[in-house]
Amino acid sequence: MRRRHAAPGPMARTTAKVVLVGVLATLLAGTGLAAAAVAAPAHVTTPAATAAKNTVTATLVSLSPRITRPGEDVTVTVDVHNGTKKTIAEPHVSLSLNRIRPSTRTDLDTWVDAAPDDAVGTVLASADAPDELAPGGTWHASVTAKAETIGLTAVWGPRPLAVTVTDGESSSPTTAPRLAVLRSFLLWYPVGAEGEAASSETVTPVNLSIAVPLTGPAVEPAEPDATSAGGGDADSDAGADDTSTDATAAGASSASTAALDAATSGRLAHVVDATAGADGVTWVADPALVASASRSSASAGWAREVCAAAKARDTYVLPAFDADVAALAHAGHDIPRGSAAVTTARCGTSETETDLRHAWNDGLAWPATGSPDKTTYTAAVRSGRSLVIARSSEDGALSPVDPSSTSTPDAVTTVDTSAGNATALVADDQLSDLLARTRDTAAALQLTLAQTAVIARQADSNPAEAAQLLATLPRSWDPDPTTAGEELDALDDAPWIALQPLSTLAKSQPDDRPRRAPAASSASDKELDPESVDALLSARSSVGRFATIVENPKAVTAPIESDTLAPLAVAYRADAEGRADAVRSGLDAARAVTASVSVVGGSTLNIISAQGDLPVTVRNRLDQPARVRVELHSTDPKLKVLKTPEVTVAAHDSQTVGVPVRAIGNGNVSAYVELLTPSGSTITTAPAFDVRVRASWETVATTVIVVLLGLGLAAGIWRTVRRGRSSARVTRAQAPEAEVAGTPEATGQVPVAPSAPGNVPPGPPTRGPDSPPPAPHDPARHDTEDQSSDPATPAGRSGPA
Repeated sequence: MRRRHAAPGPMARTTAKVVLVGVLATLLAGTGLAAAAVAAPAHVTTPAATAAKNTVTATLVSLSPRITRPGEDVTVTVDVHNGTKKTIAEPHVSLSLNRIRPSTRTDLDTWVDAAPDDAVGTVLASADAPDELAPGGTWHASVTAKAETIGLTAVWGPRPLAVTVTDGESSSPTTAPRLAVLRSFLLWYPVGAEGEAASSETVTPVNLSIAVPLTGPAVEPAEPDATSAGGGDADSDAGADDTSTDATAAGASSASTAALDAATSGRLAHVVDATAGADGVTWVADPALVASASRSSASAGWAREVCAAAKARDTYVLPAFDADVAALAHAGHDIPRGSAAVTTARCGTSETETDLRHAWNDGLAWPATGSPDKTTYTAAVRSGRSLVIARSSEDGALSPVDPSSTSTPDAVTTVDTSAGNATALVADDQLSDLLARTRDTAAALQLTLAQTAVIARQADSNPAEAAQLLATLPRSWDPDPTTAGEELDALDDAPWIALQPLSTLAKSQPDDRPRRAPAASSASDKELDPESVDALLSARSSVGRFATIVENPKAVTAPIESDTLAPLAVAYRADAEGRADAVRSGLDAARAVTASVSVVGGSTLNIISAQGDLPVTVRNRLDQPARVRVELHSTDPKLKVLKTPEVTVAAHDSQTVGVPVRAIGNGNVSAYVELLTPSGSTITTAPAFDVRVRASWETVATTVIVVLLGLGLAAGIWRTVRRGRSSARVTRAQAPEAEVAGTPEATGQVPVAPSAPGNVPPGPPTRGPDSPPPAPHDPARHDTEDQSSDPATPAGRSGPA
């Protein structure tokens, strides 16, 4: 099988030292000498094998060969640790074998769980320590059984094996006082060999799929910043550069970026290095994690390695940010798919981007709980993720109904839901737990090989129906790359195991054996509460609707996509306090974005006409123009809104728009303004304000003006009439006498003949400077001395000559 490894880091160098010690011990054992005591590295022991007070432990370091064929010697290397306060004077180990083949997995468990005083089989070989073993000391011991002492038949399969630790040499370890007993298995495989032990059996390999999650640490959303979402402060420069959408698309703050970089150089690097060369292992990856890593200078190399390896292997995408499917389901929501803004990665050295949702297999859900309930299955199917990875639960869900059956059921089964059928891929509990071990890995590997061998032997009766198995590794798995890689190589090399991709397993026929149904609904106390789930998804939807008011919605939605989905991550189940902070930050960030376009509050407005425009000022703090509809609402029929205008407000600017209204009657009216998207979705609702409606004032003012104009017109007419009746004017009846009185004859004046040229008639006498001014002329007066004093004589007329 193809295998690639990263440059050896501290963990790889430690493992290399262990392997070197094991090889040296094997060589020395081959000459009949025991290896000198050396301290075993901590990572090759399990809590059970770790030195405990007043206990002597034996830990398997290696068993070579892992699969034994006829004619091969068997060398077992163990670490014997003295955890007591007494010195072991003569440390002694013996290797024994039980030649009875276990036929069921229960038989295997019985052997492993047996007490130290239970039978250990026939002794094949032994070894003594060169020195006493002091308290706290460790003896790295090797013992080899020659091929001729094994004595097994032509039937292939596991055989129980034990290493017994005693104080003092004894040829009868069954009766000698035992300080510790290590129980494991020798995998005997004579098929295809030559000689007396050769077997002609037909082996039907089990199909084993291994699912490995590529999920990261809980991501802390960035602090609310309108600028990072395509918005900005109202006081900032309108020409300020927009922050990088690429940086915000991952939604990572500096703290979360540091956590991501630490993971991609630590645990996630170990996972990829351990499994990248195993073609039969399936990755189930968080696309947002890989996309975010591809934009980090420290993590980009890891992301490119994942993208490159995924092209040649089976890879599935999880919901963005590894959203907690169960929490979403129990809150009544489908699984959010996540937009391209958070699932697009730079998989190459160029700027070419790849949407991982389309590049990798989709349609799979991996709930955090081992055995999902019916509600979770239903939400997964409704969200287009009908493949659900699960495990049988302690209460029996998905376990076979018939407990007496000794055969292992296939991994594929069907779960009926109201949304349709879900295909449950049920992982094998034992195999999953064994592969997940990062300590005592040698013993775990031998037991894994033994378990799969027993399952394969059960399928020998029906070779046409090979067993379909699934093993899953936990999200927190942090393997030693070299050790884990060797374990996967051993599984792939085992003749009775065929590693297959998860997609192949998903296409196999479901096992028709009845299983116990999952619970209807069973929420974990580690889930995010439904109220918070509702608030986050509602905020995400609000920002999505809000973003339709700009030409580049991605610049607005990208960071909020991260802020509102990241708190749903499965990783937050282990950090409730951090999740609460993430929820609060996500909601604050969403509110900051939707508040970027708002109505500027003002004082009380007056309407003194029956119809007019009510001014509304809209402010835009985004980095791009925003197009909104301004909808005015009145709480009183005295004010009727005639139209909802639409306005485009420039970036970092304000604009006032008039809303046509009609006033009916008088009174104070409460009104409020709603800003809508062009499609009619509400963006924000401004606080209510008062409007003084005085529609009759215009009529009263018009009436007053008309009355004043009428009075002015009447006064002008009256003045004109009055002047026409003045005593200085003659009436039509007096007109003839006036004409007679004005003739020369009447006045006694004789007209003067025209003068000859140059003969100018004398004018009035010239007045000197001392002359008195003339008397004022009174048109009402006439020459009364020329008038008759006779009252009977008409005025202006002379008496008779």
